[in-house]
This record gives sequence, C-alpha cells and structure tokens, in this order.
Amino acid sequence: MSKKPLILVPLLAAVLAGGYYWWRQTAESPQSRTALSLFGNIDIREVNLAFAASERVSELLVQEGDRVEPGQVL
Repeated sequence: MSKKPLILVPLLAAVLAGGYYWWRQTAESPQSRTALSLFGNIDIREVNLAFAASERVSELLVQEGDRVEPGQVL
C-alpha cells in the first residue's frame, strides 16, 4: 500500500475539523443579530431644563467617564 493515501487521510481530517471549528466560531447566533452595543461619549455643553421651582443639585453620584447601569441614580 502506498504511503500517499495514508498521509492524506489525517490531513483531510484536520482540514475538515478546522473548517467546522471556524464555521462554529463565526456563525451568527440569534442574539447577535438583535443585540446592539454602542460605545462612546456624550458631550453636553448647554442644557435647558424646565423645573416648576428653583432648586439646586445636592450631590452628584457619578463623575464624567463613570460606567452607569440602567436605572442607576445619577
């Protein structure tokens, strides 16, 4: 029996396994098609707020650049 076919079998198996692994890593999941992640900064220079009474801000619980969660008191 020739050595050429014996070498091709493991090589073909490795190529198929690598292709399957790549396909599974790059396949889109249903969540990745609907999820949207944005990163960036919000720059506000002037804000007009309408309050019924004159009030002052008593404290700031976060600083510029802090990571905030939805519903977190600012």
